Amino acid sequence: MCDSCRVRIDDVWLHLQQKQTFQTPDHLVGVMFSIDLVGPGAISIVPQNVQITRLSFIDTLHYLRENHHHTLNPCQIGSNNNSDSAGPLCNAARDNNGGVRCINYILPILQNSGLVGIGCNQPNTTWLISRWSE
Repeated sequence: MCDSCRVRIDDVWLHLQQKQTFQTPDHLVGVMFSIDLVGPGAISIVPQNVQITRLSFIDTLHYLRENHHHTLNPCQIGSNNNSDSAGPLCNAARDNNGGVRCINYILPILQNSGLVGIGCNQPNTTWLISRWSE
């Protein structure tokens, strides 16, 4: 991963707050979640009771950047609980998260921070929206 991705996630981390509420990407089956705890290396979300490492956020951003996923080249999110059936972005996000699926929670937080866009119709997609992505 690169320093540029790490710096952007460091900034995101500074703005995370308990009780911030988001919705997972899919319009048809999206669910609400909230940040329960913000720690230096991870956040916890409820009611799903999932912990997501800071590295998983960095890995997500880095994957999108390295594969040039911008508005003209969106990336399918490919979220799946089974890593064998999941898309490459979903797997990149879970690599440093103990294999736990977390992409559906990372992307809305990154969108709220102005770093990604999300296509909420199926198949769900995402792309970088900042100038540094190209």
